[in-house]
Amino acid sequence: MPTAKDDRWTLAEPAPNRKAVTRQQRVIDGSGFAPPATVESESTLELVGYSDSSSGTPQQRAMPNPAQYCNSNEGYFFALADIPVKRSYVTVRAHATGPNTSATYAWGTTATTQIEAAANIATAGALAKVGFTNVQTVSAGINFEIGHFRPAHFQAEFDFRTWDLWCQNYTILETRISGKYEWRPYRFAGGNDIIPGGGNQGVCPDPDTTTSISSATWVARDTTWTRYGGVDFGTVKLDSRTTNGSNWKLTVTPERTASICGLEDLPIYASYVMEEY
Repeated sequence: MPTAKDDRWTLAEPAPNRKAVTRQQRVIDGSGFAPPATVESESTLELVGYSDSSSGTPQQRAMPNPAQYCNSNEGYFFALADIPVKRSYVTVRAHATGPNTSATYAWGTTATTQIEAAANIATAGALAKVGFTNVQTVSAGINFEIGHFRPAHFQAEFDFRTWDLWCQNYTILETRISGKYEWRPYRFAGGNDIIPGGGNQGVCPDPDTTTSISSATWVARDTTWTRYGGVDFGTVKLDSRTTNGSNWKLTVTPERTASICGLEDLPIYASYVMEEY
């Protein structure tokens, strides 16, 4: 699994300039798929938290209960804050080609994109990770394409919005802001980029996960790829993850018979795939 500290690859060709999202790019596999825009109800928002487990820090293991930030005679609710949004690039996929393959990552919908939320529930108001959450507004995506010798990260730009935690007195219905808030990924902003990625270019560690292909092949099917610490919110770096399927489709196309491998499984099942050469 490539991480930021493993960024050792270099490009044999310059990274392409950012491209505007065209209508044609939104047509995935000729289906013209365009998911409806839906927004998560504000009433269902809560501090996400991680499920109780033995992994992670005590802060990560805790499941934040919003009620603890209000008094015993108060209920709570979340409301979208009227402040400027943060805009950040999020790595949604990594892939590496060699001399014999190119690749396309057809991104049809954000429905299976999850990014960690960040809330000011830590000491001194510093942001803390509070668990993965779906992007609130579901929208159509783009096609990423790379040519030969491209160890690349595919990035999409997202707007992040803040939800304030409010407390409301049960008796007199008076409301007050608690001072606690949560940043969440809100919607795809339309920006996209392809940047150099990291990993062991061209070297497959396990011959049992290497296979030959002679035609375009859909790989990494029904798998989840996670990018660690790719979203920088100053006091905390958030992880992102994308579950692949028919709407997030990584296709490897060989010019001639080529060898591809998955780092932890066969390419069809692996979360990370690359060309061996």
